[in-house]
Amino acid sequence: MFDVPVIDCDIHHAWRSPSEVLPYMSRAWQEFVAGPGHGNLLPISAPSTFQNPQGGQRDDALLPDGSPAGSDYETLRAQHLDLVPIQRGVLTYGEGLFVDSNPNPFLASEIARASNDWTIDQWLSRDERLYGSILVSNQDPLLAAAEIRRLGNHPRMCQVLMAVNGLGPAFGDPIFEPIHAAACECNLPLAIHIPGFYGNSPAAAAHGMVSFYFEYHVLITQTMQTHLVSFISNGVFEKYPDLQLVLVEGGVAWLPALMWRLDRDWKELPRAMRTERLPSEYLREHLHMTTQPLETAPQTEDLVATLESFDAARLLMFASDYPHWDTDQASTVSRELPKDWHESIFHNNAMTLYGWTESDHDGLARVGSAAAE
Repeated sequence: MFDVPVIDCDIHHAWRSPSEVLPYMSRAWQEFVAGPGHGNLLPISAPSTFQNPQGGQRDDALLPDGSPAGSDYETLRAQHLDLVPIQRGVLTYGEGLFVDSNPNPFLASEIARASNDWTIDQWLSRDERLYGSILVSNQDPLLAAAEIRRLGNHPRMCQVLMAVNGLGPAFGDPIFEPIHAAACECNLPLAIHIPGFYGNSPAAAAHGMVSFYFEYHVLITQTMQTHLVSFISNGVFEKYPDLQLVLVEGGVAWLPALMWRLDRDWKELPRAMRTERLPSEYLREHLHMTTQPLETAPQTEDLVATLESFDAARLLMFASDYPHWDTDQASTVSRELPKDWHESIFHNNAMTLYGWTESDHDGLARVGSAAAE
Protein backbone atom coordinates (compact mmCIF):
# COMPACT_ATOMS: atom_id res chain seq x y z
CA MET A 1 0.00 0.00 0.00
CA PHE A 2 1.05 3.60 -0.47
CA ASP A 3 -0.41 6.90 0.60
CA VAL A 4 0.87 9.45 -1.93
CA PRO A 5 -1.35 11.42 -4.36
CA VAL A 6 -1.65 9.72 -7.75
CA ILE A 7 -1.39 11.39 -11.15
CA ASP A 8 -2.26 9.14 -14.08
CA CYS A 9 -0.50 10.20 -17.29
CA ASP A 10 -2.32 7.91 -19.74
CA ILE A 11 -6.13 7.62 -19.62
CA HIS A 12 -7.78 6.77 -22.93
CA HIS A 13 -11.09 8.57 -23.39
CA ALA A 14 -13.19 7.55 -26.39
CA TRP A 15 -16.23 8.70 -28.27
CA ARG A 16 -19.33 6.48 -28.24
CA SER A 17 -19.47 6.86 -32.01
CA PRO A 18 -17.79 9.15 -34.54
CA SER A 19 -21.01 11.17 -34.66
CA GLU A 20 -20.00 12.74 -31.33
CA VAL A 21 -17.08 14.47 -33.03
CA LEU A 22 -18.96 15.52 -36.15
CA PRO A 23 -20.51 18.71 -34.65
CA TYR A 24 -17.03 20.01 -33.84
CA MET A 25 -15.94 19.87 -37.48
CA SER A 26 -16.49 22.73 -39.86
CA ARG A 27 -19.66 22.57 -41.95
CA ALA A 28 -17.74 21.77 -45.11
CA TRP A 29 -15.96 18.84 -43.49
CA GLN A 30 -19.21 17.63 -41.92
CA GLU A 31 -20.70 17.40 -45.39
CA PHE A 32 -17.59 15.68 -46.71
CA VAL A 33 -17.48 13.08 -43.94
CA ALA A 34 -21.19 12.40 -43.69
CA GLY A 35 -21.79 12.21 -47.42
CA PRO A 36 -23.28 9.08 -49.00
CA GLY A 37 -19.87 7.81 -50.03
CA HIS A 38 -18.65 7.59 -46.43
CA GLY A 39 -21.33 5.52 -44.72
CA ASN A 40 -21.10 5.30 -40.93
CA LEU A 41 -18.52 8.11 -40.78
CA LEU A 42 -15.72 5.73 -41.65
CA PRO A 43 -13.11 8.46 -42.27
CA ILE A 44 -13.22 9.28 -38.54
CA SER A 45 -13.18 5.66 -37.40
CA ALA A 46 -10.09 3.55 -36.94
CA PRO A 47 -9.35 0.45 -39.01
CA SER A 48 -7.57 -2.45 -37.35
CA THR A 49 -5.33 -5.15 -38.73
CA PHE A 50 -4.71 -7.24 -35.60
CA GLN A 51 -7.05 -9.54 -33.72
CA ASN A 52 -6.49 -9.81 -29.98
CA PRO A 53 -8.35 -12.85 -28.60
CA GLN A 54 -8.61 -11.15 -25.21
CA GLY A 55 -10.05 -8.01 -26.75
CA GLY A 56 -8.46 -4.60 -26.49
CA GLN A 57 -10.32 -3.39 -23.38
CA ARG A 58 -11.01 -4.42 -19.81
CA ASP A 59 -14.19 -6.47 -19.72
CA ASP A 60 -15.64 -4.44 -16.85
CA ALA A 61 -15.12 -1.19 -18.78
CA LEU A 62 -17.27 -2.24 -21.74
CA LEU A 63 -20.67 -0.53 -21.58
CA PRO A 64 -23.95 -2.49 -21.57
CA ASP A 65 -25.19 -0.70 -24.70
CA GLY A 66 -22.13 -1.78 -26.66
CA SER A 67 -20.37 1.59 -26.54
CA PRO A 68 -16.57 1.50 -26.40
CA ALA A 69 -14.71 1.31 -23.12
CA GLY A 70 -13.59 4.74 -22.00
CA SER A 71 -16.51 6.52 -23.66
CA ASP A 72 -18.57 7.08 -20.51
CA TYR A 73 -17.38 9.60 -17.93
CA GLU A 74 -19.42 8.15 -15.07
CA THR A 75 -17.90 4.70 -15.62
CA LEU A 76 -14.41 6.19 -15.75
CA ARG A 77 -15.06 8.09 -12.55
CA ALA A 78 -16.45 5.09 -10.68
CA GLN A 79 -13.90 2.52 -11.91
CA HIS A 80 -10.79 4.64 -11.86
CA LEU A 81 -10.81 8.30 -10.88
CA ASP A 82 -12.61 7.82 -7.57
CA LEU A 83 -11.47 4.29 -6.90
CA VAL A 84 -7.69 4.82 -6.89
CA PRO A 85 -8.24 7.79 -6.27
CA ILE A 86 -6.68 9.93 -9.01
CA GLN A 87 -5.67 13.50 -8.16
CA ARG A 88 -5.13 14.39 -11.83
CA GLY A 89 -5.45 12.42 -15.05
CA VAL A 90 -4.11 13.13 -18.54
CA LEU A 91 -6.48 12.13 -21.35
CA THR A 92 -4.83 10.52 -24.38
CA TYR A 93 -7.72 9.52 -26.70
CA GLY A 94 -9.03 6.23 -28.01
CA GLU A 95 -9.72 6.07 -31.73
CA GLY A 96 -8.37 9.60 -32.02
CA LEU A 97 -4.90 8.06 -31.91
CA PHE A 98 -5.52 6.66 -35.39
CA VAL A 99 -5.80 10.12 -36.91
CA ASP A 100 -2.65 9.61 -38.97
CA SER A 101 -3.98 6.45 -40.53
CA ASN A 102 -6.17 8.71 -42.64
CA PRO A 103 -4.57 9.21 -46.07
CA ASN A 104 -6.03 12.72 -46.46
CA PRO A 105 -3.74 15.09 -44.51
CA PHE A 106 -6.30 17.90 -44.44
CA LEU A 107 -9.07 15.66 -43.15
CA ALA A 108 -6.69 14.22 -40.56
CA SER A 109 -5.90 17.72 -39.34
CA GLU A 110 -9.61 18.53 -39.09
CA ILE A 111 -10.29 15.33 -37.14
CA ALA A 112 -7.50 16.23 -34.70
CA ARG A 113 -8.85 19.76 -34.27
CA ALA A 114 -12.41 18.53 -33.72
CA SER A 115 -11.21 15.86 -31.29
CA ASN A 116 -9.45 18.48 -29.23
CA ASP A 117 -12.54 20.69 -29.06
CA TRP A 118 -14.70 17.67 -28.23
CA THR A 119 -12.31 16.80 -25.39
CA ILE A 120 -12.49 20.29 -23.94
CA ASP A 121 -16.24 20.56 -24.25
CA GLN A 122 -17.33 17.05 -23.26
CA TRP A 123 -14.64 15.92 -20.82
CA LEU A 124 -12.62 18.71 -19.24
CA SER A 125 -15.78 20.61 -18.37
CA ARG A 126 -17.03 17.67 -16.28
CA ASP A 127 -14.14 17.07 -13.91
CA GLU A 128 -11.39 19.44 -12.86
CA ARG A 129 -9.07 16.49 -12.29
CA LEU A 130 -8.91 15.82 -16.02
CA TYR A 131 -6.38 17.43 -18.37
CA GLY A 132 -6.25 17.14 -22.12
CA SER A 133 -3.58 16.49 -24.73
CA ILE A 134 -3.46 18.56 -27.92
CA LEU A 135 -3.79 15.84 -30.52
CA VAL A 136 -2.06 16.69 -33.80
CA SER A 137 -1.92 14.93 -37.13
CA ASN A 138 1.61 14.42 -38.37
CA GLN A 139 1.05 14.42 -42.12
CA ASP A 140 1.17 18.23 -42.32
CA PRO A 141 3.47 19.62 -39.59
CA LEU A 142 2.49 23.22 -40.40
CA LEU A 143 -1.18 22.50 -39.72
CA ALA A 144 -0.15 20.63 -36.58
CA ALA A 145 1.87 23.63 -35.40
CA ALA A 146 -1.13 25.90 -35.98
CA GLU A 147 -3.28 23.60 -33.84
CA ILE A 148 -0.70 23.67 -31.05
CA ARG A 149 -0.68 27.46 -31.07
CA ARG A 150 -4.48 27.60 -31.18
CA LEU A 151 -4.80 25.71 -27.90
CA GLY A 152 -1.36 26.20 -26.40
CA ASN A 153 -2.57 28.67 -23.78
CA HIS A 154 -5.57 26.63 -22.69
CA PRO A 155 -5.21 26.05 -18.93
CA ARG A 156 -6.25 22.41 -19.10
CA MET A 157 -4.38 21.22 -22.20
CA CYS A 158 -1.07 20.07 -20.78
CA GLN A 159 0.91 18.54 -23.65
CA VAL A 160 1.15 17.98 -27.40
CA LEU A 161 0.37 14.42 -28.49
CA MET A 162 1.83 12.81 -31.59
CA ALA A 163 0.26 9.44 -32.31
CA VAL A 164 2.52 6.94 -34.02
CA ASN A 165 0.43 6.09 -37.07
CA GLY A 166 0.86 6.63 -40.79
CA LEU A 167 4.01 5.87 -42.71
CA GLY A 168 6.75 8.45 -42.69
CA PRO A 169 9.98 9.58 -41.04
CA ALA A 170 10.62 9.20 -37.32
CA PHE A 171 9.58 12.23 -35.30
CA GLY A 172 13.00 13.77 -34.79
CA ASP A 173 13.29 14.36 -38.53
CA PRO A 174 13.57 18.03 -39.58
CA ILE A 175 10.24 17.75 -41.40
CA PHE A 176 8.59 17.83 -37.96
CA GLU A 177 10.47 20.94 -36.82
CA PRO A 178 7.32 23.12 -36.92
CA ILE A 179 5.83 20.83 -34.27
CA HIS A 180 8.97 20.95 -32.13
CA ALA A 181 9.06 24.73 -32.39
CA ALA A 182 5.38 25.24 -31.57
CA ALA A 183 5.58 22.96 -28.53
CA CYS A 184 8.52 24.96 -27.20
CA GLU A 185 6.83 28.26 -28.00
CA CYS A 186 3.80 27.19 -25.96
CA ASN A 187 5.96 25.67 -23.22
CA LEU A 188 4.30 22.27 -23.63
CA PRO A 189 5.92 18.82 -23.44
CA LEU A 190 5.78 16.73 -26.60
CA ALA A 191 4.33 13.26 -25.99
CA ILE A 192 4.66 10.32 -28.37
CA HIS A 193 2.21 7.46 -28.01
CA ILE A 194 2.92 3.94 -29.20
CA PRO A 195 1.62 2.80 -32.59
CA GLY A 196 -1.93 1.73 -33.06
CA PHE A 197 -2.90 -1.44 -34.85
CA TYR A 198 -2.84 0.13 -38.29
CA GLY A 199 -0.24 1.75 -40.52
CA ASN A 200 2.33 2.59 -37.86
CA SER A 201 5.25 4.93 -38.43
CA PRO A 202 7.76 3.46 -38.39
CA ALA A 203 6.28 -0.05 -38.46
CA ALA A 204 5.67 -1.92 -35.21
CA ALA A 205 8.72 -4.05 -35.92
CA ALA A 206 12.02 -3.34 -37.59
CA HIS A 207 11.26 -5.65 -40.51
CA GLY A 208 7.83 -4.18 -41.23
CA MET A 209 4.27 -5.11 -40.37
CA VAL A 210 3.85 -8.23 -38.24
CA SER A 211 1.21 -10.94 -38.38
CA PHE A 212 0.01 -11.29 -34.80
CA TYR A 213 -1.14 -8.99 -32.03
CA PHE A 214 1.35 -10.78 -29.75
CA GLU A 215 4.23 -9.66 -31.99
CA TYR A 216 2.91 -6.12 -32.13
CA HIS A 217 2.55 -5.87 -28.36
CA VAL A 218 6.01 -7.29 -27.62
CA LEU A 219 7.80 -5.19 -30.25
CA ILE A 220 6.34 -1.73 -29.63
CA THR A 221 9.60 -0.88 -27.89
CA GLN A 222 11.31 -0.91 -31.28
CA THR A 223 9.11 1.94 -32.42
CA MET A 224 9.89 4.01 -29.34
CA GLN A 225 13.62 3.43 -29.76
CA THR A 226 13.46 4.53 -33.38
CA HIS A 227 11.80 7.84 -32.52
CA LEU A 228 14.09 8.48 -29.58
CA VAL A 229 17.26 7.86 -31.58
CA SER A 230 15.84 10.17 -34.26
CA PHE A 231 15.59 13.03 -31.77
CA ILE A 232 19.19 12.47 -30.70
CA SER A 233 20.64 11.96 -34.20
CA ASN A 234 18.94 15.05 -35.63
CA GLY A 235 20.10 17.26 -32.77
CA VAL A 236 16.57 18.28 -31.81
CA PHE A 237 17.55 18.94 -28.19
CA GLU A 238 20.49 21.05 -29.37
CA LYS A 239 18.20 23.30 -31.36
CA TYR A 240 15.36 23.28 -28.81
CA PRO A 241 17.02 23.07 -25.40
CA ASP A 242 13.71 23.62 -23.60
CA LEU A 243 11.85 20.78 -25.33
CA GLN A 244 10.69 17.98 -23.03
CA LEU A 245 9.82 14.61 -24.59
CA VAL A 246 7.40 12.07 -23.10
CA LEU A 247 7.22 8.46 -24.31
CA VAL A 248 3.80 7.01 -23.49
CA GLU A 249 2.96 3.30 -23.24
CA GLY A 250 6.21 2.01 -24.67
CA GLY A 251 7.75 0.17 -21.73
CA VAL A 252 10.85 1.33 -19.84
CA ALA A 253 13.38 -1.43 -19.16
CA TRP A 254 14.89 -1.21 -22.66
CA LEU A 255 16.29 2.29 -22.09
CA PRO A 256 19.62 1.49 -20.35
CA ALA A 257 20.96 -0.71 -23.16
CA LEU A 258 19.97 1.89 -25.75
CA MET A 259 21.69 4.66 -23.78
CA TRP A 260 24.88 2.61 -23.50
CA ARG A 261 24.89 1.91 -27.23
CA LEU A 262 24.19 5.56 -28.09
CA ASP A 263 27.06 6.78 -25.93
CA ARG A 264 29.49 4.19 -27.30
CA ASP A 265 28.67 4.95 -30.92
CA TRP A 266 28.75 8.70 -30.27
CA LYS A 267 32.34 8.33 -29.07
CA GLU A 268 33.30 6.18 -32.05
CA LEU A 269 31.33 8.15 -34.66
CA PRO A 270 31.43 11.75 -33.40
CA ARG A 271 30.75 13.30 -36.80
CA ALA A 272 27.82 11.03 -37.63
CA MET A 273 25.40 12.72 -35.23
CA ARG A 274 24.29 16.32 -34.80
CA THR A 275 25.04 16.48 -31.08
CA GLU A 276 27.73 18.13 -29.00
CA ARG A 277 27.38 16.01 -25.86
CA LEU A 278 26.84 12.39 -24.89
CA PRO A 279 23.37 11.23 -25.91
CA SER A 280 22.70 10.02 -22.37
CA GLU A 281 23.15 13.58 -21.11
CA TYR A 282 20.35 14.82 -23.36
CA LEU A 283 18.10 11.96 -22.35
CA ARG A 284 18.57 12.65 -18.66
CA GLU A 285 17.66 16.30 -19.25
CA HIS A 286 14.82 15.96 -21.79
CA LEU A 287 13.25 12.49 -21.55
CA HIS A 288 10.26 11.33 -19.52
CA MET A 289 8.56 7.93 -19.73
CA THR A 290 5.29 6.58 -18.43
CA THR A 291 5.37 3.36 -16.46
CA GLN A 292 2.80 1.33 -18.39
CA PRO A 293 3.44 -1.37 -19.43
CA LEU A 294 6.00 -1.80 -16.66
CA GLU A 295 8.15 -4.85 -17.32
CA THR A 296 7.98 -7.59 -14.69
CA ALA A 297 11.30 -9.24 -13.86
CA PRO A 298 11.55 -12.70 -12.27
CA GLN A 299 13.13 -10.95 -9.30
CA THR A 300 11.94 -7.48 -8.30
CA GLU A 301 15.48 -6.44 -7.40
CA ASP A 302 16.54 -7.05 -11.03
CA LEU A 303 13.93 -4.60 -12.29
CA VAL A 304 14.90 -2.03 -9.64
CA ALA A 305 18.58 -2.32 -10.57
CA THR A 306 17.70 -1.76 -14.23
CA LEU A 307 15.62 1.29 -13.40
CA GLU A 308 18.29 2.71 -11.10
CA SER A 309 20.77 2.68 -13.99
CA PHE A 310 18.92 5.57 -15.67
CA ASP A 311 17.62 7.45 -12.62
CA ALA A 312 14.07 6.18 -13.03
CA ALA A 313 12.93 7.78 -9.79
CA ARG A 314 13.28 11.15 -11.52
CA LEU A 315 12.35 10.16 -15.09
CA LEU A 316 9.28 7.91 -14.75
CA MET A 317 5.64 8.97 -14.34
CA PHE A 318 2.81 6.63 -13.41
CA ALA A 319 0.32 5.66 -16.11
CA SER A 320 -2.52 3.15 -15.95
CA ASP A 321 -3.47 2.91 -19.64
CA TYR A 322 -7.13 2.67 -18.54
CA PRO A 323 -9.34 1.12 -19.94
CA HIS A 324 -7.14 -1.25 -21.95
CA TRP A 325 -6.89 -4.95 -21.17
CA ASP A 326 -3.35 -4.55 -19.79
CA THR A 327 -4.18 -1.67 -17.45
CA ASP A 328 -1.61 -1.26 -14.68
CA GLN A 329 -3.16 -0.54 -11.31
CA ALA A 330 -1.34 1.94 -9.07
CA SER A 331 -1.30 -0.63 -6.28
CA THR A 332 0.38 -3.18 -8.54
CA VAL A 333 3.04 -0.78 -9.81
CA SER A 334 3.77 0.40 -6.29
CA ARG A 335 4.74 -3.13 -5.25
CA GLU A 336 7.39 -3.25 -8.00
CA LEU A 337 9.05 0.02 -7.00
CA PRO A 338 10.97 1.08 -3.89
CA LYS A 339 8.73 2.93 -1.47
CA ASP A 340 10.99 5.99 -1.41
CA TRP A 341 10.34 6.37 -5.19
CA HIS A 342 6.56 6.48 -4.87
CA GLU A 343 6.09 10.17 -4.25
CA SER A 344 8.22 11.10 -7.26
CA ILE A 345 6.82 8.59 -9.76
CA PHE A 346 3.18 8.75 -8.73
CA HIS A 347 3.03 12.51 -8.23
CA ASN A 348 6.00 14.87 -8.17
CA ASN A 349 7.55 14.13 -11.57
CA ALA A 350 4.32 14.90 -13.41
CA MET A 351 3.70 18.00 -11.31
CA THR A 352 7.13 19.32 -12.27
CA LEU A 353 6.92 18.42 -15.96
CA TYR A 354 3.49 19.98 -16.49
CA GLY A 355 4.20 22.99 -14.29
CA TRP A 356 1.26 22.29 -11.98
CA THR A 357 0.79 23.56 -8.45
CA GLU A 358 -1.52 22.23 -5.76
CA SER A 359 -3.76 25.30 -6.10
CA ASP A 360 -4.08 25.48 -9.88
CA HIS A 361 -7.55 23.93 -10.21
CA ASP A 362 -8.97 27.32 -11.14
CA GLY A 363 -9.14 26.68 -14.88
CA LEU A 364 -12.53 24.97 -14.85
CA ALA A 365 -14.49 28.21 -14.95
CA ARG A 366 -12.56 29.29 -18.03
CA VAL A 367 -13.45 26.18 -20.00
CA GLY A 368 -16.38 26.83 -22.31
CA SER A 369 -17.79 25.15 -25.32
CA ALA A 370 -15.27 24.90 -28.12
CA ALA A 371 -17.64 23.53 -30.72
CA ALA A 372 -16.97 24.67 -34.26
CA GLU A 373 -19.29 27.29 -35.59
